[in-house]
Amino acid sequence: MRYHGTIMRWDYELGFGFIKEEQSKAEIFAHIGEFETENPPPRDGETVSFDIVSNQRGVEEAKNIQYSNRTRKPAAQDIDFDDDTPKNLPGWLRGMVAAIVGIPLLGAAAYYGLDYWDSYRATHAGNEVVVDEVAEKMMAERAAWKQAVESTGKRQAAGQFHCDGRQYCSQMKSFAEAKFFLAYCPNVKMDGDKDGIPCEDQFEDDVRREHPELFSGNDKGEKDGLFGWLKSEDGEHGSRPKRSKRR
Repeated sequence: MRYHGTIMRWDYELGFGFIKEEQSKAEIFAHIGEFETENPPPRDGETVSFDIVSNQRGVEEAKNIQYSNRTRKPAAQDIDFDDDTPKNLPGWLRGMVAAIVGIPLLGAAAYYGLDYWDSYRATHAGNEVVVDEVAEKMMAERAAWKQAVESTGKRQAAGQFHCDGRQYCSQMKSFAEAKFFLAYCPNVKMDGDKDGIPCEDQFEDDVRREHPELFSGNDKGEKDGLFGWLKSEDGEHGSRPKRSKRR
């Protein structure tokens, strides 16, 4: 399937950029070696058609890229050596002259063609390594950015509290503060059943929102009849025992 899009953010030094696919608006990686011609180089805003494949790392890349608005040059005409030979020479002599002129030209073309191909393969192989490294770096940067965004909220919440010697649930002003103290502060006595959830009775509504599985099948009013209060050795209310599911 052929796709269509617009070139954007082209890097002339590194020889790659992106194509914005017109339907999905996705930015597809593109390398100079996949264009139908490398000279003149691609320009931002040019429209192209292309195929999409996934490389070994699972990154989508554009292949077989063709310009939509550039005029394609006609194919070069075959060389007619007879046109350069005198018309009044015999046929066999004209053939000999053509052979004498043509064989060295063909040999030179073959030599320089092979040399160019070897150079091109070496350069292209190096470019593929660069492309893979850049693609891998981009994926790593996106993952790091996503992780940083997700952790920003946690850091901001943690930054509101600090350990100041308080130890008991009655000294906590919120469930978030209780969780912070249980996680970071020493000698706290807020988790009697050692389930990692502090002050379950004091902040029962918050616990219900964050851990609904503990209350499955139970009403809030069943607290006194079914669960009771769990007290730590110092007399402060800690966490009550785990709730069991009603059958």
